[in-house]
Amino acid sequence: MHIHKYSEPYVTVGCVAHWTNILLQYRGEQPRFQARAVGPILRQLGLSTVKIGSKGIGICLTNDVREHLHRQAARYRIILAADDCPLCAKQRSSEQKNQSAKQ
Repeated sequence: MHIHKYSEPYVTVGCVAHWTNILLQYRGEQPRFQARAVGPILRQLGLSTVKIGSKGIGICLTNDVREHLHRQAARYRIILAADDCPLCAKQRSSEQKNQSAKQ
């Protein structure tokens, strides 16, 4: 996801569906998500959705939500590659420690 460069204080479920489908295509899979299906999935992942005025339904990008998104990205092995993002660095460090402990 391009959440690092996203300037709005929220993201709509339609935008999340779009980003998810791009990621699936990148991985050689068929895109299959529509906005209506994404809301319940976000809630299952522990993200609360809210009405965002005329924009639709989405999630507010608070610091806690951004941290939660990074933990979920690490859990599902989505690349945490932003060099200037302290949350990406924290998750990469945590993953490296876990791998070292397993060896």
